[in-house]
Amino acid sequence: ALPIPLRPYLGAWAHLFNQNLQQLSSQYANTSFIEVSGLPQPLDVASDGFHPGPITYQRWGQAVSELIKHR
Repeated sequence: ALPIPLRPYLGAWAHLFNQNLQQLSSQYANTSFIEVSGLPQPLDVASDGFHPGPITYQRWGQAVSELIKHR
């Protein structure tokens, strides 16, 4: 929903943020970085056209619950 050039700019920052967060989380015991690929999909956004929608939150919750079960 974001216009060009804002969309790729913010996407690049989000990617960099995730890389750094993953590296940082690996330095602490009992800390995990959970990556759920392919989110959010264009059809799964909130009514504001920007924030994640219910399906995204459901998939994030499932990823967290799987991590907890395996711990």
